[in-house]
This record gives sequence, C-alpha cells and structure tokens, in this order.
Amino acid sequence: MPSSCFAPGCKTGYRSEVKKLKAEGKKTPCMFRPPKDKIEEWNRRIPRSDRSLGEKDVLCALHFVPEDIITTWEHTGPDGKKAIIEREKPCLLPTAVPCIFPNIPSYLSNPIKKRKAPTKREPTIQKRCNRERSQQDGVPDGETAPLPTVDPEFPDFPMSPSNLPNDPSPPETCIYNVQPDISSIKLPGTMWGVHTSPELTIFCHLDALRQADKCVEFRQENPDPTVTLRGKVVMVEQGIKNKDDVEVMLQNVHAIRLCSGASPGKFSSACSTQLHAENPTPRRTNTTRCKECQKYRDTLQKRQRRANARATRAVPKMTPLARCTQQKRRLQKKVQKLETVLGETMERTVVIRKTT
Repeated sequence: MPSSCFAPGCKTGYRSEVKKLKAEGKKTPCMFRPPKDKIEEWNRRIPRSDRSLGEKDVLCALHFVPEDIITTWEHTGPDGKKAIIEREKPCLLPTAVPCIFPNIPSYLSNPIKKRKAPTKREPTIQKRCNRERSQQDGVPDGETAPLPTVDPEFPDFPMSPSNLPNDPSPPETCIYNVQPDISSIKLPGTMWGVHTSPELTIFCHLDALRQADKCVEFRQENPDPTVTLRGKVVMVEQGIKNKDDVEVMLQNVHAIRLCSGASPGKFSSACSTQLHAENPTPRRTNTTRCKECQKYRDTLQKRQRRANARATRAVPKMTPLARCTQQKRRLQKKVQKLETVLGETMERTVVIRKTT
C-alpha cells in the first residue's frame, strides 16, 4: 500500500510529517483505500488533474467527514448491556466520499451537508374543515370532494358531474398507406427503386458502386417515414398525407449531396456524410468531400507518393575509384583470415614435433 496520501497538497505519510506529529505527541491519520465501485465518484471529488485515483492509492482521514468514519465497535452482552470498544483500525461507511481538502483553496472543498428529517406538521383549520365536510358527504378519507361546476350562462345554477358534457375522445392519427400508390409515384431519378413487404416499404437510391446510400422507409405501424443516409438516420419527415407529399419528400432527399469520401469506398471515421443541396453557394461549387475526408485523402496521397518515390529511387552508380577501394577492403579481409589460419597451423605443427 502506498505510504503517502493521494490528495493534492496533503503531506500525510511523508517522513517529515510523521516526525513532526510524533514530536507533538499526535497520531498519524489513518489511510483508506477506495472501494472498486466508488473509484470514479472519488475521482470526481478529488481536485487533481495530473493523474487519476487507482485501486492501490490511499486517502487519509483528514479528507472525510467525522460522521463517515467508524472508530468503535458496539457489542451487546447477554445481560443486555452495550459495550463500546475502540477499533484498532478505523473504517469508512459505504456511502463515504472525500469532500474536505484543507491544503487547497476553500472553494474546492465541498463538504456534504446532511438534511434533517422533516418535522411532522399538523393540518390547518381549513384542511380539517374540508375533511369533516368530505366525511359528511360520504367521500373516503384522503380524497377531496369534487367541487360543483358552474355554467357560464347560468352562474347561479351549479352543474352536477352527471350533467357535465362528455369529453370528446382525442382524434385518431391518420396513417397514410403508401403501398396502393406505389405504381403511380414518380421517382426522382433512374437509380431509385422500390422494395415492398406486407409491413414495410423502402425507396432506396444506389450510388456509383451500386450500394444503397439513401433510403426512405415507410412502416405500417408508424405514420412518419424515416430517412437514412449511409446507414445513419438523419431526419423523420412528418405530415405525409398523400402521394404528392411522398414525391416532394423524395425530391428533397434526392437533392441532398453526400460526401464522396477520400477514395471510392473509403471514408474517414469522423465523416459528416451529408454536404449540401444541389444548388450550393458559389464558394462551395466544387466541394464533393467533407473536411475530415479531405484530410484523410491528403494523407493517403502523401503515403502513395512516398511509396512511389521509394520504388522508383535509382541506385547511384559507383565510380572507378570507389570500386577499387571496395575490392581492396575485400582482399584485406581475406588476407587477415589466411594469416589467422596459417598461425594456427604453425602452432599445431610445433606441438606435434615436440610430442614425436
């Protein structure tokens, strides 16, 4: 376990601080390790930005409210008497969090204030009268009697609940069924197609790679169609009531310009997908990619240029003087090897002559 406190500006656990407390006759504050399920909450409480709290770090008792530290045992004997025994090592309550930091500015310390229990309040005289009146009228306790309703045309004649007009039921939403009008709906382009099933109708558009990049879904249980661009739901059209509304919506979806990507089929992870309509502003006339895909395209082009430069890099030709120098080095190495072999053979022959 670490010997020093993790809190910023705290010197608990330092040798100098331990010697100082020992000289003053005080005990060193006890250390507490954070629970695994409270590490994130403790990190949010501790004002430290250089690193985050870990499972092996510790905090001293100076950073907790005294009510959150358990320092004693409570034991009840057979005779019913309670004995309080001091703990050798204090522990924290499960809800304890660090909230006091004395060595940093006071505005960073935010001790948690516990609220008092609400006091029981007696009902007022008006409420008592209403309760007695409701009990006389046969209304069960806890409920209030309904107030009489007054007709604005006859203010002196109160209306009973039986005379009140029935509330009109909320109007039912009209769900437009697009399937009967599929054959008569005019598609905005030749790359648009329709796919139907008993519960689903999809208008989809194919791009140059023959992949569906724009889709409009109509479901039987949902009155509002869903617009999807490259798998991302971007908007939900509302107020589709007839065939003309469907054609206008398809024209609007067809006018949306999509990012062409860094290269065919390659897109940046932060691609914004949608660009602008077919009638762009003069500054963005030639824009076909978003900023993220344009950066990604520039990076790919740089890599390709470097690879081509490495492949086409010509090997420099050697001059006659450099070639002679290279041959000289090779011959010197061979002479050194022959000299070492010759020396070894001479030593062996001397040893053989002595033995014979």
